[in-house]
Amino acid sequence: MKAILTWFRRSALLFSLIYISCTHTRGADIFTPSPVPQKVTVTHTDQRIRVDGKLEEEAWQLAQPAGNFIQMEPVQGESARFLTEVRVLKDSRNLYFGVFVSDSAGRKGIRVNNLKRDFEVAETDYFGILIDPFHDHRNSMCFVTNPYGTQHDFMSPDGRSPDTDWNGIWTVKTQITSEGWVAEFAIPWSTLRFNEVHDSVTWGINFIRSARRIYEISTWSPVPRTFMAYRMEYAGDLVLDSSPKPSSNLQMTPYLLGSGRNTTFLLKEENRKTVTQTIDAEAGGEIKWAISPQTILDVTINTDFAQADVDAAVTNFERASVYFPEKRQFFLENAGSFAPSFVASVEIYPYYSRRIGLDDDGNPIPIMAGARIASRNKNQFIGGMIMRTQRKGLTPASDFGIFRYSRNLQGQNRIGTLATVRWDERIDSIPDRQNVSLTFDGNFQLNRSVSWNVLASGTGDFPGRGYGYAVTSYLTYQTGLITAWLIQSVSNDAYNPGVGFVSRDNVIYNAPGFELDLRPRWKPRWIHNFMVAFWVETFHNTNDLKLTQSWIVVRPLNITFANGAGVRALGEYTKQILTVPFYPAGIEIAPGIYSFYGWRAGFNTDLSRKIGFRFSGKYGGFYDGVMNSYYGWLFASPIPYISLILRGEYHQIKRLGVNNENKDIVVLGPELRLAINPKIQLSVFYQQNTLTRTQNWNVRFSWEFRPMSNIFLVFNSNAFEDFNVHNEDRNLITKVTYNFRF
Repeated sequence: MKAILTWFRRSALLFSLIYISCTHTRGADIFTPSPVPQKVTVTHTDQRIRVDGKLEEEAWQLAQPAGNFIQMEPVQGESARFLTEVRVLKDSRNLYFGVFVSDSAGRKGIRVNNLKRDFEVAETDYFGILIDPFHDHRNSMCFVTNPYGTQHDFMSPDGRSPDTDWNGIWTVKTQITSEGWVAEFAIPWSTLRFNEVHDSVTWGINFIRSARRIYEISTWSPVPRTFMAYRMEYAGDLVLDSSPKPSSNLQMTPYLLGSGRNTTFLLKEENRKTVTQTIDAEAGGEIKWAISPQTILDVTINTDFAQADVDAAVTNFERASVYFPEKRQFFLENAGSFAPSFVASVEIYPYYSRRIGLDDDGNPIPIMAGARIASRNKNQFIGGMIMRTQRKGLTPASDFGIFRYSRNLQGQNRIGTLATVRWDERIDSIPDRQNVSLTFDGNFQLNRSVSWNVLASGTGDFPGRGYGYAVTSYLTYQTGLITAWLIQSVSNDAYNPGVGFVSRDNVIYNAPGFELDLRPRWKPRWIHNFMVAFWVETFHNTNDLKLTQSWIVVRPLNITFANGAGVRALGEYTKQILTVPFYPAGIEIAPGIYSFYGWRAGFNTDLSRKIGFRFSGKYGGFYDGVMNSYYGWLFASPIPYISLILRGEYHQIKRLGVNNENKDIVVLGPELRLAINPKIQLSVFYQQNTLTRTQNWNVRFSWEFRPMSNIFLVFNSNAFEDFNVHNEDRNLITKVTYNFRF
């Protein structure tokens, strides 16, 4: 205890000195939106616009330009260093954007490291269009491209973390010039969601540009750096003489699939091998009907996700389940709207789509059919989904139902409810099972700096755990200088959402903390900012209120340099109280009280360059032993059409558990991506995990020969190697999808 108090005192003194020395931080104010928004008028044209990235049509010269971008980073409020100019046209089919993005270094100044759709925006040049068609100042549809014409699109509800998995139908072409680059967008009216108003109409609009070489982010309508650029209350106005007339907008996307599978099972000592080969063919597809510009109906039949990305290998040493993100396209549509307004750090997801069509190990379960309807207007969102899965082995056939309603309140406030139903059918002597959940959530912006998110959820599981509950609260205070938070959550051991995910139950969780973003006037120009942080996490048992885990973390060093490189270090104190044995990495740790210290450090180079690397290490105690962990990431992209990523982890465990065991664990995950253009790509992904004794290959060729129409060739190989067993499953898949639009 004395050592902990000494650590607290020294940390408090350190933070005080840092805070005093950096009080005068540049550009930290959260300003209010302008009472007179900037405006850009859409020019109607009857001239045929050819989307080729050249802007040669006369109509572009007649359109009103929008420019004068303002920095969010690195210095809030200053004019952007390079010119960005945007013009907007429309005709009966599309909304067009023509963009000139200047750079004094021309082609040499461009930073793009791959052509993957929905690319990571942090390490590349990009330009984005943020549209608020309902003009509710809170929701946006976002269309982003880089200088090579790669597409990245997402939706953002309430200016929160974006739903990056949404894919819309739109076109963009780019041209790189000696003065910068040009982008030409065509967004069909059918892709957008808007009110049916045919007279003069105003939408919300903003534009964002990243000049990665100088680590600058700027917007057309100024936004405080504290917020994300898609905070649409800060947007300008897009003025149209009329909105388009709704069309039937019916899409059908059938697929044909052929696959061959080879499974080898070998018992080494007996030298007995079993080989199984199968050939299969399937057909199915999806239908999308825009009943109105606000309401979309999706239907899926014999749903297939053969082309979905594989899950990355994870080595879990914590007393909590690992959350894997959804990667299947049907479930990604409107995923952010169906989810409650926030998720606490203990990861309580009342709705988790991976419960549908996947077992607990991530293996696919056939989906017979399903339907989803989603309707959004300026005031509310209403959505519903039903799905039916087939029986597979000991996994029963199941029916799922999800209902979501959210209501916008005055300002940036919102409330909502979520209901889920799951019915697992009887298998032999195993009875059928019913599971229901009901959740209420709210997102309240108390003022520009203070927000409060709450969630209350109850479940019924029969036969099973019976009735359970979970309640979470997330209070944040945010300025340009400080972000402070208090997260609190409680759930009992009966809480079990059958269509959800809970990382740990029967827990009372408290997590206060803060982070300072320091940019003193005296800092050198080659430093972007200093960040320091402190937080505490505690876990208590709900039944007896006894402490089960706690962390105290001090991060005195986190420096980001002007080119995006960085260095960071932190110290942590951990206390673990085990009432039952725990088996990290298969090593038994006896019940007891364990206290240990650890240190973490890491650094990264400028990851926007052709070669970059990131390294971090964790050193110190782990229960009654020692664990040192090292994480490495090397990226090489001589040209954007070729990118290679080498990932690796090495965990060294010493004198751990009841048997004082030593163990070395290696996880490898190299990935190669080759592209002819953003539409034709080949990716090769390999994973090896010495703890689970697995080796996996995923090779995928994709060709999007027209929007939302694809040819996929996929090869998967999953191998498991034990002392006496070798099991390998190989699968070759050919899949063709074709999108019909009516």
